[in-house]
Amino acid sequence: MNEANTFEPGMHVDQPAAAEPALTTRTHLWFVILIVGYMIDCADRFMVSAVLPAIKAEFAFSDARIGMIGGSFYLGLALLAVPMGLLVDRTSRKYMISGMLFVWSIATLAMGGARGFGSMLLSRIGVGMGESGYNPAAYALMSAWYPKRVRATVVGIFTMAAPLGGGIGIALAGYLTHRYGWRHVFGVMAVPGLVLALIFLFAPDYRARRAPSSGGGASTRRLARLSASSSATARCCLCSSPNWCCSSTWAGSMSGASCS
Repeated sequence: MNEANTFEPGMHVDQPAAAEPALTTRTHLWFVILIVGYMIDCADRFMVSAVLPAIKAEFAFSDARIGMIGGSFYLGLALLAVPMGLLVDRTSRKYMISGMLFVWSIATLAMGGARGFGSMLLSRIGVGMGESGYNPAAYALMSAWYPKRVRATVVGIFTMAAPLGGGIGIALAGYLTHRYGWRHVFGVMAVPGLVLALIFLFAPDYRARRAPSSGGGASTRRLARLSASSSATARCCLCSSPNWCCSSTWAGSMSGASCS
């Protein structure tokens, strides 16, 4: 069989490859900003561990309540991870990131003003909900900004922001708690996220490409021939010599002939 007529299930026929994005200084700059956002994400996520002893001492919370405050973040993260990923696919990546930065920074700020167990729990759940879509949106942007040959390196650099941000957040939270009190920690840590939320409004985005509409062209004619050959094969396989008929029909359809 001619190689040009070979068709595998799931193959995209006559579909031209999309142009690879170019590496530019502007792309690298926005990638650095994306990394800073992830560092803030992880700092706001993990810094609570440094202030929990001070919270426990002030409110005389039980270990169970302290554990719930520390773990409630992950409840918010789990609840909205998939829905936020779906929203990222259907809307603007940069606006989603900007909105998420704003939401989790406001929730972080609210934690600093919390007056009891319930408000602390809700604040940490809010931080988790706000952060739930940052990674899906970030990976989508990196795929659009960088060509395939460097994407693994880009993802590796981006992933490095998690331990850096978490470590810096815990260390800074411990220092601020010791020096100024635990409430100041959340006020200070909320500010960078709010600033970055405004910056991301100007980030480059991409438009989701629609599938080509039905019409003329080599791809449409090729798919039409394959569809016709499948229909002819199905009809022919009802005849008295099914094995010969089916094979001859397929071979004929690929060469332009038909079965009578």
